[in-house]
Formats: sequence, structure tokens, C-alpha cells
Amino acid sequence: MKSSTLSANERREKVKRIIERVYKEERVNVNELRMGSRRENISQVRSHLAFQLVEDYALSLAETARQLGVSTSA
Repeated sequence: MKSSTLSANERREKVKRIIERVYKEERVNVNELRMGSRRENISQVRSHLAFQLVEDYALSLAETARQLGVSTSA
């Protein structure tokens, strides 16, 4: 199912699952990612996720920032 056919709640749940899967794959602590840690490996994971969420799931930049625990100005 394409993300454009998902309801807002379905999209949020899918995004949450994607983020959790990437955390586990990359062995990244969820709290570190959401706290805005600037350690290199955390930043790289966050950057990859941001690109994927915007491009593949049509999330706005502001929503992507909220999901990843960074400010919208970042």
C-alpha cells in the first residue's frame, strides 16, 4: 500500500514502526536519537531516516523533525 493511500493515523504508525526497525538494525538507543544527540553515528541514522520519511512516506519536514526528536529549524 502506498503512503498516499494511508490515513494519517496509519501513516504515523507505519513511521513509528520504521523508526523502531532502523533503531534496532543500527543498534541506536531510541532516547539518544530523540534527544537530538549529535554523535556522528546518531546523526547519520537520523539523516537517513529523515530522507526516507520525506521522500518515501511524504511526511512534512516539520513532522519528520518531530518524529526524530529535533527542532524544525535544524
